[in-house]
Amino acid sequence: MRRLYSDAADQEKRDLWARSIGAGAARCLRGEHDKAVSLFRQSVLLATDLGPVDFRLPKSLDCIAAACFRLGRLEEAQLFLNEALKICIKTLGDHHHTVARLLGHRAKVLRAGGQIEEARRLEARRESIRLRRGC
Repeated sequence: MRRLYSDAADQEKRDLWARSIGAGAARCLRGEHDKAVSLFRQSVLLATDLGPVDFRLPKSLDCIAAACFRLGRLEEAQLFLNEALKICIKTLGDHHHTVARLLGHRAKVLRAGGQIEEARRLEARRESIRLRRGC
């Protein structure tokens, strides 16, 4: 596989990613969710540059979904969570603890949108993974 960036450039992207995630989380804690969304979008771009199987991309998508949820942008939150789930299932498998966590987040968004039955289905799937993994 051909390297697109040098190790130093990749390290700089990882550092920038960590700073944008941290700054976005700090904005969320202060209730500045719109500003957090912008920072998390930056983290998505940085994570995308690091590669399609890098753990940072689904983490970034999960963070931006959480900020969108807090802003009441439920459809947007679902889109980000769906993409994060798709990546995690493809790279980690159906029964990984990260998949269970993301299923829980999706269920929370669905409940907020009144989609109770679908939320229950995802919660049951999440619990099944947790029991299977013993976590």
